[in-house]
Amino acid sequence: MNINVCGLSGGYKKGFKLKGMDLAVPSGSFMALIGPNGSGKSTLLKIMAGIIKPDKGTVKAGGFNISEMSVSKRSRIISYLPPASPSVFPFTVFETVLMGRNPWQGKFSSETREDKKEVLRAMDLVGIKTFKDRTVSSLSTGEKQKVLLARTICQRPRIMLMDEPVSHLDIHHVKQVFSVLKKINSSGVSIIAVLHDINLVSAYCSHAAALKDGRMLVSGSASCDVINKEFLENIYGKGIRVEEVEGKKYVLP
Repeated sequence: MNINVCGLSGGYKKGFKLKGMDLAVPSGSFMALIGPNGSGKSTLLKIMAGIIKPDKGTVKAGGFNISEMSVSKRSRIISYLPPASPSVFPFTVFETVLMGRNPWQGKFSSETREDKKEVLRAMDLVGIKTFKDRTVSSLSTGEKQKVLLARTICQRPRIMLMDEPVSHLDIHHVKQVFSVLKKINSSGVSIIAVLHDINLVSAYCSHAAALKDGRMLVSGSASCDVINKEFLENIYGKGIRVEEVEGKKYVLP
């Protein structure tokens, strides 16, 4: 499903604001949001998820304005993965992932056999099935992030919004998570992720959008429109080298 941002302005009441932003995310694409810290990536993601209401402009998913959808309907279409945060609640991994099924359940209904099947499938995909009975608070930060990812997958959305999905993972688990995300993306799910590692953008993303100071600088093909020396130096400053290896561009300091 495609998602389109048109004339978007707004953000936090006392703080950072986006300024007249437009963005078209094609259906089935894997798009990275890049830019320096404080450029508006996370704010844009939260507005696209319906967490923050914009001052002006619209966000449409599949042609429908998300602000006019009920929370339940929007949650069946769009999922949001926040950065990893400490859990103070004594929920198990299984119980936490099961929360991803909430949009598909009735108000007072309990989990079904199908819900449990989806939970086990998501945990197996992410590689956390072996500690399904552990409390989330007992896990490392990286493991918690994988639990949140499994909960997002369990939601079965058509658009996945992800804020730094691998920021606390080592290189082995980064590769594992992106392998899962590419598999999900290949099934037709659109993914928009905030990423700081430009080499991950080059290796896995079909599209990219670059932000700076609350404005959209460019969006388009990750390799053709965004990952080039001149443009990246305009965003991050001088001293960047771009090398091409086996058809992929890699960024070096």
